[in-house]
Amino acid sequence: SEFLVVGILAIWWPLVAFVYGIAVFVAYLAEFMGLQVFSRFFPKFESQNVCARFSAPKSDKVILVMAHYDSGCASPITHPQVVPWLRFLHMMVLGAMVILLATCLVEGIYPAGTTVWLIQLRWLCVLFLGSCSLGLFYAAARGEDIRGANSNASGVTALLQLAARFQREPLHNSTVQLIATGSHEVWMSGIRHYLSNHRPDKRKTYILNLESVGAGQLHYLKGEG
Repeated sequence: SEFLVVGILAIWWPLVAFVYGIAVFVAYLAEFMGLQVFSRFFPKFESQNVCARFSAPKSDKVILVMAHYDSGCASPITHPQVVPWLRFLHMMVLGAMVILLATCLVEGIYPAGTTVWLIQLRWLCVLFLGSCSLGLFYAAARGEDIRGANSNASGVTALLQLAARFQREPLHNSTVQLIATGSHEVWMSGIRHYLSNHRPDKRKTYILNLESVGAGQLHYLKGEG
């Protein structure tokens, strides 16, 4: 939605719009890759990681097994028929951003060469990005927390089973760390916090993530008694 501001600025100051748009574009990419730019100003709520460590007498490597214990949110954009199209839609969003910025740069450098189709292309991109923004707001408003049986109670169950097994039969040449992480749905903040605090040796550490590992035929109760 910030690109609506870019489009409005481009009416009078296309180069200013280009510079501002570049800042927005870089910030968007940073957020998408997990770097907190604007999200650091959002409300925060406490969460905890639950950890267990099984040390080996002759450890030459560390196996870190993790599973997140918070379930996700279901919305229209997480529907199985929509999910396969999300990557393509995201590439279109990035393309619209780049095209919009290019129109601002061309008009700013060469005002005499500005044509009607260039302006129309810019506002077409603004309209597309605005529609995607409204779609995301709509999806967020219609979203609800899912029950989490396979996302990710199944992963936590497997983690607990591993804890019981390693308690009986620990490994002799590898240290095992089991971590049930919180805040997975918020930029995977649980595991990010753990790794930033502990800084494991990348050469000797292997990470396994257990997620949606449920199997077999799904059963549920319709009534009892």
